[in-house]
Amino acid sequence: MQTILLRCPRRARFHFGQVGLGENMALSDTAVLAHSDTLFSAIINTAAVFPDTAMLDDLIDAFKEGKVGISSANFCWQVSASDYIWFLPKPAISNEPNQSVDTSKAQSLDTGRRKEFGKVRFLSKGVWESDFTPADWFDPDKCLILDGKFVVTQTEALKIPEAYRHARTKLYEVVNLPKVRVHAADQQQGFFGQAAVQLGYWDENCRVHYYMLTQMPEDKRLAAFFRTVMQLLIDQGIGGERRVGCGQLTEIEWRTDLNELPTEPTALQMSLSLLNPKSVAELGECLSYETVIRGGRRITVAGENEVYLNRIRMILEGAISQKALDGRVVNINPYDETPHPFYRLGRHFSISLPQNLMPYVQQ
Repeated sequence: MQTILLRCPRRARFHFGQVGLGENMALSDTAVLAHSDTLFSAIINTAAVFPDTAMLDDLIDAFKEGKVGISSANFCWQVSASDYIWFLPKPAISNEPNQSVDTSKAQSLDTGRRKEFGKVRFLSKGVWESDFTPADWFDPDKCLILDGKFVVTQTEALKIPEAYRHARTKLYEVVNLPKVRVHAADQQQGFFGQAAVQLGYWDENCRVHYYMLTQMPEDKRLAAFFRTVMQLLIDQGIGGERRVGCGQLTEIEWRTDLNELPTEPTALQMSLSLLNPKSVAELGECLSYETVIRGGRRITVAGENEVYLNRIRMILEGAISQKALDGRVVNINPYDETPHPFYRLGRHFSISLPQNLMPYVQQ
């Protein structure tokens, strides 16, 4: 496993469109991180720039066969010139241990904290590697919760500049940018809002970036091609609305910070990517999860005979499964291969769930 830091410019904005009833409604909402299928689309579209189509086909096949894997992008807070806090999605666990567990070893969460538990969305690498239970996340002697969403250990918190070491610090915010369609036939329909996630920035050494994890192919030629494509993402960007300044990156940095996360395939797994199970049997291996609708974008000119991509349901990051799964790459083109396939990446990319969180998985 490789760690790839996607360095972002100051106050970087990204638009990761959600499914809406119409084009403007899709623009008015955004995911806060780049899902794995979004990153996959960016990688494949960038690879398609190269004249060697055989390498593009090999890369797509490698994704389909699981020889290459990627996670969704998650948040990384650079707190100094050399210190980073890496965040993972909160696993889809309960605030109560399941009934088969010895409750003397697994604490129940205070009833007054249950709404706060539901708001938490990300755990730091330090929390992930500790023996903390969900109840410990709310112990001020052990952890600090930023903006109600990000849990860090107090050891990690000491690295944060004192001015920002408090619960009100926001690592991102969703902003709504007013837009106007100049050539709209109806002037009243010309105004709309575009949502974007804006990453936190305080100074050059205290700012928020994204990162992703990848499983590199063993084929050295394909691995070199993948690295070249990733480098070109700096020019291409990720996500939507790049023509108006969203989705920009400044550097792709290959690091080792999360390379050693446990990935025992037979243990309980937490997904770091979107998942589309390849069979009913694989779906049955999923224990606890939430889903999201992907696809549905219009691929023809507005007006008559509009054609939209098919929609599919994916399992979100943080899902718990009995073991590592395969998943699949799905073609959502309603006309199959005409003019070309539109792929959505639903391959499973997961890590082992820590032992201290297993009692909170409701099976």
